[in-house]
Amino acid sequence: SGSRQFQVVVKGGQQTEAARGVGRSRGQCRVERQTEMSRHGVMRVLLRSMTTNAAKKPNMVDFEMVMSQTRERYSAGDYGEAQKLAEKGVQIARKQLGDDHPVTGSALNNLALAFKYVGRFEDAKTTYEHALRIYDKALGKLHTNTLTVRNNYALVLRKLGDDEAALKEMKAVVEDRFAVDGDKSKPAAQALSNLAAVHRRLGNLDESRRLFEKAYDIYKHEVGEKDVAAATCLNDMCLTYLALGMFDEAEDTCEKAIAIRATLLGEKHPETRRSLDNMALIYARREEAGAPPRADEQVKP
Repeated sequence: SGSRQFQVVVKGGQQTEAARGVGRSRGQCRVERQTEMSRHGVMRVLLRSMTTNAAKKPNMVDFEMVMSQTRERYSAGDYGEAQKLAEKGVQIARKQLGDDHPVTGSALNNLALAFKYVGRFEDAKTTYEHALRIYDKALGKLHTNTLTVRNNYALVLRKLGDDEAALKEMKAVVEDRFAVDGDKSKPAAQALSNLAAVHRRLGNLDESRRLFEKAYDIYKHEVGEKDVAAATCLNDMCLTYLALGMFDEAEDTCEKAIAIRATLLGEKHPETRRSLDNMALIYARREEAGAPPRADEQVKP
């Protein structure tokens, strides 16, 4: 799976999370993510621009409403409806602000994420590339919004089977996240987790394990274990343990992922079901390998 991230939209002197409705004052950058978000920042010139545009363009209120509805559909796991709403958001942003505005880039990132969730990976790749062109020009390659799109783009490359390109981009994202956010931040943990998943696909299992464990350690210290991003890390890490034949560790991490996702997202959410499917796979592989059950599961005489 991997950590996917929504973008922010801006109006007046405040930022508003398109993915979760977390308000932030101008000049602040803080981490707050549940299913699909990360830390974002916006330059002063963008804030001034949005203040002017929001005053002149009343339909930006419609844009924020659409983004709020998109967030709700993502949270519910209704990705098809989220895609429709994200497409509407892009249309409004383009009409009100133009094709090259950073807020249009944010809307494109959210649409690309929707495409990825419904399996339209080529469309997601093209849409991310468009968002990256906007951000590279308007914000620069090291801006936190640009790094978010670069992260998401690498995840799509992985889905398309271009693992070498995904590995190259994700390594660069990790280095830049460390430089911008520090090596103990939540965005850094997300990037490490995604890099670990690429290494697993390439068969670099020891490196994958090392990176997952490092990412999870950051999550525990920075946001605690009861966090959706931490659950995503656990969900992906259990597959590396499974590939290494570490069945006990695979079960333990998968159990934690299921518990967190069921509590925060609900038992019927697609992400929770994905973790349940992973647990079923772990049980099946353990049985195929003829490995004994965990000590706490063995029947006592």
